[in-house]
Amino acid sequence: LFDVVLRILAWGLVGGRLSFLRQNTFNSIDLVVAISCWIELILGRVYYFSFSVRSFKLFRMLQPLMQFVTFAGLEAIMQTMEVGFVALGTVVYLMVFCFVLFGVVGMEAYSGSLSRRCVWADSLEVKQPEQWCKRYDFAMFDQGLMPSPKDPGFNNNCGPFQLCVDAEAPNFGFTNFDNMASSMLTIFQAFSADSQYTILWASLQSEPVYVGLTIIFYLLVAFLLGQLLINVFLAVLTTVFTAVR
Repeated sequence: LFDVVLRILAWGLVGGRLSFLRQNTFNSIDLVVAISCWIELILGRVYYFSFSVRSFKLFRMLQPLMQFVTFAGLEAIMQTMEVGFVALGTVVYLMVFCFVLFGVVGMEAYSGSLSRRCVWADSLEVKQPEQWCKRYDFAMFDQGLMPSPKDPGFNNNCGPFQLCVDAEAPNFGFTNFDNMASSMLTIFQAFSADSQYTILWASLQSEPVYVGLTIIFYLLVAFLLGQLLINVFLAVLTTVFTAVR
């Protein structure tokens, strides 16, 4: 903290080309860490809340590495991130907007859907391989009635002698559209091809009425997030990097 204060007093904060914040990006990191230390101290004493961003101080280790020929390109990378901050931030803003948009659509169409599984009526064991399902007759299920021989599936799409019950969502419960945080995480998994097959298949089985909507939904996620915006981000980054070099 005292090191940061002395350097600000000596060079000034933003007054000229050699001011504290304009010299290099590492000084900005030092200032953020110094301010956060006071916030951490106040919150810890008053509200007994603990957090720390002191680990960002480790970025200082990159500065001596730049003196070696092997890591000479790090300086250009840091300058690229600094110069292209506004342009890259705009692309990131568009990505976040798409995440929120697709997350809201997912919550409206698939809220609670990815938690339903087909189980055997006699043992209540989850059917293998796993099959997601749509429960049509909610009244009978909520009343706890047992299935009749004429309707052994409680009017669902599981099949004979099977029930459609609530179970854990895929990927240890993290993949679902039950809230905004989980929806955005699921969208990220879908466009990054991580468990994409599981998410798509679960959506198709759990909401068979929305087959067309499901296909269009995941195609838009794959195209807009997985192809278009990612490539735009890389294009902006490459353009700024070329200008810096």
